[in-house]
Amino acid sequence: MKSAIKISKTFAQLTLAATLILLANGCDRQQQKVQILPPVPSPTVSVSPVSPTPQPVASPTPELVPPQPSVPPQNQASPVNSSNGSLDGIWKLQYSVNGIIYESGLEMRGNDGKMLTHFFDVNTNQSEMVEQTIELKPSPQGIVLFGSNPVYPGTQTAYPSYSPDNFLFRVNPDGSRIFYTCDDAGNCSPVEIEYLGSN
Repeated sequence: MKSAIKISKTFAQLTLAATLILLANGCDRQQQKVQILPPVPSPTVSVSPVSPTPQPVASPTPELVPPQPSVPPQNQASPVNSSNGSLDGIWKLQYSVNGIIYESGLEMRGNDGKMLTHFFDVNTNQSEMVEQTIELKPSPQGIVLFGSNPVYPGTQTAYPSYSPDNFLFRVNPDGSRIFYTCDDAGNCSPVEIEYLGSN
């Protein structure tokens, strides 16, 4: 529908421009009478896409809705402590964005945590580390971790080009597991997760 409106609007603009050029060229400087006809509605062209393309939707907080994996990853442990439903402990996470690998150490205590992430920053052309504050929130989709305040480790200095990471951890009724991340800029990736021990 957007394509049809855009084509229709463009056609109308071209028709108006062509009319103005013709009127300007057809008039001599002796003030001839020119009859301007009322505008004729432009035809609407309908374009049907071969396959629909999903459009990103901006939201104030990221909504993590990962695709369903075709083969459930059975080799990964559940991130949820079955005794209290928490993620307490120390975890190793690995994910990628645009081919760049991100390796993170996540330490959770209750609903609060910290995460250190090691990655190659294309802006500085070197390996970098970033520290984030993590907050756990339960949701109908599973456990969601929201990252915030990315800083240079051990400082309060903001890391200017780093978008906070957000994670979804879910174990489905069939036992399949989904571990997924989307940062605040909309970059998403599956996550490999490994439990390293208690804190």
